Amino acid sequence: SKLAVLSEVAAIIGDPAVRNRGTVGGSLAHADPAADYPAAMIALGAEMVCEGAKGRRTVKVDDWFKGLMATAVGEDELLVEVRVPILAASSGASYMKFPHPASRFAVVGVAAAVTLDGKGVCSKASVGITGAGTKAVRAKGVEAGCTGKKLDAATIEAAAQKAAEGVDVQADLQGSVEYKSHLCRVFAKRALTEAVKRAGG
Repeated sequence: SKLAVLSEVAAIIGDPAVRNRGTVGGSLAHADPAADYPAAMIALGAEMVCEGAKGRRTVKVDDWFKGLMATAVGEDELLVEVRVPILAASSGASYMKFPHPASRFAVVGVAAAVTLDGKGVCSKASVGITGAGTKAVRAKGVEAGCTGKKLDAATIEAAAQKAAEGVDVQADLQGSVEYKSHLCRVFAKRALTEAVKRAGG
Protein backbone atom coordinates (compact mmCIF):
# COMPACT_ATOMS: atom_id res chain seq x y z
CA SER A 1 0.00 0.00 0.00
CA LYS A 2 2.99 2.34 0.51
CA LEU A 3 3.92 2.05 -3.18
CA ALA A 4 0.59 1.15 -4.72
CA VAL A 5 1.62 2.66 -8.03
CA LEU A 6 4.01 -0.26 -8.62
CA SER A 7 1.20 -2.79 -8.34
CA GLU A 8 -0.85 -0.64 -10.70
CA VAL A 9 2.00 -0.69 -13.22
CA ALA A 10 2.34 -4.46 -12.85
CA ALA A 11 -1.36 -4.94 -13.57
CA ILE A 12 -1.17 -3.33 -17.02
CA ILE A 13 2.08 -4.80 -18.33
CA GLY A 14 1.86 -6.87 -21.51
CA ASP A 15 -0.35 -9.93 -21.27
CA PRO A 16 -1.11 -12.44 -18.47
CA ALA A 17 1.89 -14.64 -19.33
CA VAL A 18 4.29 -11.72 -19.08
CA ARG A 19 2.68 -10.41 -15.90
CA ASN A 20 2.93 -13.80 -14.20
CA ARG A 21 6.40 -14.85 -15.34
CA GLY A 22 8.29 -11.60 -15.88
CA THR A 23 10.18 -9.84 -13.10
CA VAL A 24 10.84 -6.24 -12.15
CA GLY A 25 14.59 -6.78 -12.38
CA GLY A 26 14.26 -8.49 -15.73
CA SER A 27 12.35 -5.55 -17.14
CA LEU A 28 14.88 -3.03 -15.87
CA ALA A 29 17.87 -5.05 -17.09
CA HIS A 30 16.27 -5.60 -20.50
CA ALA A 31 15.47 -1.87 -20.78
CA ASP A 32 12.94 -2.10 -23.57
CA PRO A 33 12.21 1.53 -24.53
CA ALA A 34 8.45 0.87 -24.34
CA ALA A 35 8.45 -1.00 -21.01
CA ASP A 36 6.35 0.33 -18.14
CA TYR A 37 8.54 -0.13 -15.06
CA PRO A 38 11.35 2.21 -16.20
CA ALA A 39 9.16 5.33 -16.10
CA ALA A 40 7.85 4.40 -12.67
CA MET A 41 11.34 3.77 -11.32
CA ILE A 42 12.49 7.17 -12.58
CA ALA A 43 9.55 8.90 -10.91
CA LEU A 44 10.10 7.02 -7.65
CA GLY A 45 13.87 7.55 -7.54
CA ALA A 46 14.88 3.89 -7.51
CA GLU A 47 18.39 2.50 -7.23
CA MET A 48 19.73 -0.67 -8.82
CA VAL A 49 22.31 -2.91 -7.17
CA CYS A 50 24.68 -4.81 -9.45
CA GLU A 51 27.00 -7.61 -8.37
CA GLY A 52 30.01 -9.09 -10.13
CA ALA A 53 33.47 -10.48 -9.47
CA LYS A 54 34.59 -7.11 -8.06
CA GLY A 55 31.71 -6.91 -5.59
CA ARG A 56 28.54 -4.86 -5.39
CA ARG A 57 27.78 -1.35 -6.53
CA THR A 58 24.69 0.84 -6.53
CA VAL A 59 23.49 2.76 -9.58
CA LYS A 60 20.95 5.57 -9.36
CA VAL A 61 18.07 5.33 -11.81
CA ASP A 62 19.16 8.49 -13.63
CA ASP A 63 22.42 6.72 -14.52
CA TRP A 64 20.85 3.37 -15.35
CA PHE A 65 19.27 3.68 -18.81
CA LYS A 66 22.01 4.29 -21.37
CA GLY A 67 20.20 3.84 -24.67
CA LEU A 68 18.23 1.35 -26.73
CA MET A 69 18.20 -1.88 -24.69
CA ALA A 70 21.33 -0.66 -22.88
CA THR A 71 21.89 -0.13 -19.16
CA ALA A 72 24.72 0.54 -16.72
CA VAL A 73 25.06 -3.14 -15.77
CA GLY A 74 28.52 -4.45 -16.68
CA GLU A 75 29.21 -7.49 -18.84
CA ASP A 76 30.46 -9.34 -15.77
CA GLU A 77 27.60 -8.23 -13.50
CA LEU A 78 24.04 -9.16 -12.64
CA LEU A 79 21.28 -6.91 -11.40
CA VAL A 80 20.57 -8.41 -7.99
CA GLU A 81 18.46 -5.83 -6.19
CA VAL A 82 16.10 -2.93 -6.89
CA ARG A 83 15.62 -0.38 -4.12
CA VAL A 84 12.58 1.88 -4.23
CA PRO A 85 12.16 4.51 -1.50
CA ILE A 86 8.81 4.83 0.24
CA LEU A 87 6.91 7.97 -0.67
CA ALA A 88 7.07 10.79 1.86
CA ALA A 89 3.98 12.02 3.68
CA SER A 90 1.56 14.09 1.57
CA SER A 91 2.86 12.42 -1.59
CA GLY A 92 1.12 10.71 -4.46
CA ALA A 93 2.21 8.77 -7.53
CA SER A 94 0.49 7.65 -10.71
CA TYR A 95 1.30 5.95 -14.01
CA MET A 96 -0.72 6.49 -17.16
CA LYS A 97 -0.08 5.10 -20.62
CA PHE A 98 -1.43 4.81 -24.13
CA PRO A 99 -0.99 1.08 -24.82
CA HIS A 100 -0.33 -0.62 -28.12
CA PRO A 101 -3.55 -2.54 -28.86
CA ALA A 102 -1.78 -5.86 -29.45
CA SER A 103 1.37 -5.98 -27.30
CA ARG A 104 0.08 -3.63 -24.56
CA PHE A 105 3.53 -2.03 -24.48
CA ALA A 106 3.45 1.72 -23.92
CA VAL A 107 3.25 3.76 -27.08
CA VAL A 108 3.84 6.48 -24.50
CA GLY A 109 3.71 6.09 -20.73
CA VAL A 110 4.19 8.71 -18.02
CA ALA A 111 4.80 8.20 -14.31
CA ALA A 112 4.54 11.12 -11.90
CA ALA A 113 5.25 11.46 -8.19
CA VAL A 114 4.63 14.66 -6.25
CA THR A 115 5.04 15.81 -2.66
CA LEU A 116 3.03 18.72 -1.26
CA ASP A 117 3.96 20.88 1.71
CA GLY A 118 1.57 22.06 4.42
CA LYS A 119 0.28 24.86 2.20
CA GLY A 120 -0.40 22.60 -0.76
CA VAL A 121 2.66 23.78 -2.67
CA CYS A 122 4.64 21.17 -4.59
CA SER A 123 7.96 20.68 -2.80
CA LYS A 124 9.07 17.87 -5.10
CA ALA A 125 8.00 16.56 -8.48
CA SER A 126 9.48 13.60 -10.32
CA VAL A 127 8.32 12.51 -13.77
CA GLY A 128 9.46 9.64 -16.00
CA ILE A 129 8.51 9.00 -19.62
CA THR A 130 8.70 5.74 -21.53
CA GLY A 131 7.80 4.65 -25.05
CA ALA A 132 8.50 7.94 -26.79
CA GLY A 133 12.20 7.52 -27.51
CA THR A 134 15.09 5.07 -27.38
CA LYS A 135 15.08 4.91 -23.58
CA ALA A 136 13.05 5.97 -20.57
CA VAL A 137 13.93 9.50 -19.46
CA ARG A 138 13.25 12.07 -16.76
CA ALA A 139 10.98 14.92 -17.84
CA LYS A 140 12.96 17.72 -16.24
CA GLY A 141 10.90 20.48 -17.80
CA VAL A 142 7.71 19.10 -16.30
CA GLU A 143 9.36 18.75 -12.90
CA ALA A 144 10.58 22.35 -12.99
CA GLY A 145 7.12 23.51 -14.02
CA CYS A 146 5.61 21.92 -10.91
CA THR A 147 8.15 22.50 -8.15
CA GLY A 148 7.44 25.46 -5.88
CA LYS A 149 3.91 25.95 -7.17
CA LYS A 150 0.37 25.03 -6.22
CA LEU A 151 -0.63 22.33 -8.65
CA ASP A 152 -3.98 23.55 -9.86
CA ALA A 153 -5.32 22.61 -13.28
CA ALA A 154 -3.66 25.53 -15.06
CA THR A 155 -0.24 24.85 -13.54
CA ILE A 156 -0.44 21.16 -14.38
CA GLU A 157 -1.48 21.97 -17.94
CA ALA A 158 1.45 24.37 -18.38
CA ALA A 159 3.96 21.95 -16.89
CA ALA A 160 2.69 19.05 -19.00
CA GLN A 161 3.30 21.06 -22.16
CA LYS A 162 7.03 20.57 -21.52
CA ALA A 163 6.78 16.78 -21.41
CA ALA A 164 8.46 16.13 -24.76
CA GLU A 165 11.32 18.55 -24.11
CA GLY A 166 14.61 16.69 -23.78
CA VAL A 167 13.05 13.45 -25.04
CA ASP A 168 14.58 11.98 -28.18
CA VAL A 169 11.13 11.22 -29.59
CA GLN A 170 11.28 8.56 -32.30
CA ALA A 171 8.78 7.97 -35.09
CA ASP A 172 7.83 4.31 -35.52
CA LEU A 173 4.91 2.15 -36.62
CA GLN A 174 2.93 3.43 -33.63
CA GLY A 175 3.12 7.10 -34.54
CA SER A 176 4.96 10.13 -35.83
CA VAL A 177 7.22 12.35 -33.74
CA GLU A 178 4.43 14.91 -33.53
CA TYR A 179 1.85 12.34 -32.44
CA LYS A 180 4.05 10.79 -29.76
CA SER A 181 5.08 14.22 -28.50
CA HIS A 182 1.39 15.03 -28.16
CA LEU A 183 0.85 11.83 -26.20
CA CYS A 184 3.69 12.80 -23.85
CA ARG A 185 1.88 16.02 -23.02
CA VAL A 186 -1.54 14.40 -22.67
CA PHE A 187 -0.40 11.60 -20.38
CA ALA A 188 1.87 13.86 -18.33
CA LYS A 189 -1.20 15.94 -17.54
CA ARG A 190 -3.23 12.87 -16.61
CA ALA A 191 -0.50 11.31 -14.46
CA LEU A 192 0.20 14.58 -12.64
CA THR A 193 -3.48 15.23 -12.01
CA GLU A 194 -3.93 11.82 -10.42
CA ALA A 195 -0.69 12.06 -8.43
CA VAL A 196 -1.75 15.41 -6.97
CA LYS A 197 -5.15 13.99 -6.07
CA ARG A 198 -3.49 11.08 -4.27
CA ALA A 199 -1.19 13.49 -2.44
CA GLY A 200 -4.24 15.23 -1.02
CA GLY A 201 -4.10 18.25 -3.31
